[in-house]
Amino acid sequence: MKENGYTFPVYLNPDESAAGIFGITGVPETFIIDKKGILRNKVIGPADWDSPRVIESFQTLINEP
Repeated sequence: MKENGYTFPVYLNPDESAAGIFGITGVPETFIIDKKGILRNKVIGPADWDSPRVIESFQTLINEP
């Protein structure tokens, strides 16, 4: 994360307790959680995270109060 200059938080779950809570079915899976801690999206499988549509959706979440 530091090497690439990323500033967003990434959480690890070494004991895998989140798997049951979030209903993880495989890897990769991505969970988009807003500022209030609400799960806004779950993406199963790889994704194109730098597409204009995705960047716009993240910007919308960032700008929410």
